[in-house]
Amino acid sequence: AKAKGSDYLTEGNKLAFRYGLKDYYFNIVHIVRDENEIEVEAYSLNFELLNEQKGAYKASKAMTFAEYFNLFNSEGTILLGINEVSDKSMLCEWTETETILARMNNIARIFEAEIEFVPKLNADYSLSKIVMNVYHEHSNKEQGMGKDRTDIVLRYGKNVIGITKTSDITKLYTAIRPYGKD
Repeated sequence: AKAKGSDYLTEGNKLAFRYGLKDYYFNIVHIVRDENEIEVEAYSLNFELLNEQKGAYKASKAMTFAEYFNLFNSEGTILLGINEVSDKSMLCEWTETETILARMNNIARIFEAEIEFVPKLNADYSLSKIVMNVYHEHSNKEQGMGKDRTDIVLRYGKNVIGITKTSDITKLYTAIRPYGKD
């Protein structure tokens, strides 16, 4: 907490860096600070994806993934990159309001796909764009987004040094009391 520059670790600021050949871009959303340490919680997507809501929608015809993507990404917040399900069309309906991120995840589920968001930084580490890649969902025929790593066996104490479990019951409801008639 006393290190030079630690005062920049505040909610609303960004963390942007390159590691290996990948760009990383985070929005700081939560800070816990005491006199010795700062705990930072940051999300890797922009606030439009995390907070902007999209309402109910019923397609009038079968549409491709790209068509749904463009419909719900009307501000052009993200760009569509790789699209391995470009040959599919589906007739979809949503009855609930949800964030753009939740809607994109729902579209991916319907199209049996996996999505990844890849930030691209400018030379000064400001955000240039976010690209969303769409891959076939993992199956017996398709690898999916990840890599096949059956060559590695994870063992506690060897290549797994710790396990953390976090639990929270702050939103637990133990009863519902109905009011009114019928």
